[in-house]
This record gives sequence, structure tokens and C-alpha cells, in this order.
Amino acid sequence: MALAALLTSGAEAGGHRLSAGAFSVMGGANPVSFGSPAEYSYTYINNSRDREFVLGIVPGIAYAVRFEPSERWAISVGAALGYGTASPFVGPYAGFAFEFWCPLDSFCLTLDYRTATAVYSYKKAISGVSSIALGGTLWSR
Repeated sequence: MALAALLTSGAEAGGHRLSAGAFSVMGGANPVSFGSPAEYSYTYINNSRDREFVLGIVPGIAYAVRFEPSERWAISVGAALGYGTASPFVGPYAGFAFEFWCPLDSFCLTLDYRTATAVYSYKKAISGVSSIALGGTLWSR
């Protein structure tokens, strides 16, 4: 119920993004290829565009503060609950989004890069995940 309220509260000016791409687990900062494994994610951006909630394979579940130095790109910093090579983990999250084509005022194609690193993991193993994905953002303006 609280999640539904979060997702619908920004209907007048927020954004919703669906993305698909590739991810890597403990493979460094860049995903290996766009073949397999696949990344799918949903991002909710609140109406003031200064917070985001991410639900996806990478980073898992994340909540972040957004900074938009320009209208076309944003940087996000927050925390994530994810799954690495050994076990679930909690740790810092960072993201970068670039809107490279906006054919409509309310829709943009977006390139996303996300990464999360384990600070605490059940098996005490170092884990990290990253993804690069292509998506579409639907803005309510």
C-alpha cells in the first residue's frame, strides 16, 4: 500500500522509466556484453525530480537523491539492497542517466548506468553489481 502511494504520488510531474540492458556481477565497472545476462528495471522519479526509487536486477532495490545539473542528464547517489555473487548485500548505490532523444515533451529515450557495492553481505564476501541499460522515460509535465 505504501509502495502504491509512492508510485502514484508524483503523477502530476514525476517520471516513470523502464529500462533493459546488460549487467555484470564482480566483473568490474562495465558490463561484459549486451547478450546475457539481461537487466530489466523500473525507476520512479518523484515530482520535484530530486529523489528516485529503483526496482530491478541491478542494483536490486535502491533509493537515491537525484541531482540534475542539466535538463538532459542526472546523477543519483543513495543506498541499495542487492544480490551479488555470494549473497544479498546492503551498500552504496550510484547512477547516471542521460536522455539522448526526446521526440515528445513527455517521453525521452534514456541511457542508464548503475552500480552498487556491498558494505555488508551475509557471507562477508565482497560483492558488486553494475549495469548499463537503454530505456524510456515517461514524464508527467
